[in-house]
Amino acid sequence: METVPDKLRQDLRVKLALKQKHEGKKAITEADCRRWELPAKGKGWQHWDIPFDTDPDFPGPLSRLWRLNRAAWRAKMDEVNACIVANAEQEDLVDQPAIDRKVTRVSGPFHRRSGSTSRNVFG
Repeated sequence: METVPDKLRQDLRVKLALKQKHEGKKAITEADCRRWELPAKGKGWQHWDIPFDTDPDFPGPLSRLWRLNRAAWRAKMDEVNACIVANAEQEDLVDQPAIDRKVTRVSGPFHRRSGSTSRNVFG
């Protein structure tokens, strides 16, 4: 991260500010923040902070490191997914169950209010 010039850091922060100014604060996504708010000098990215995509202004070495990290992440995710497919029980998920008129289905929220309060019990 030390190789990223201060000017680039400032330019990326300006992009984030301009998007917020033109589209509103709610238009700023976590992906925007990851892409345009680089970690401070001397402090690297944590694996959960690495952006999913890069900005065209990222310098070559930073883009290359990002691509290597994404390739390693993709390989790990493919390994995890293959393990799940090989070992997990398959289950059919039903979003429209068969209608049975003899069964009454009830949904919540459920709560029960007590008739006594702590004032009545302890007071």
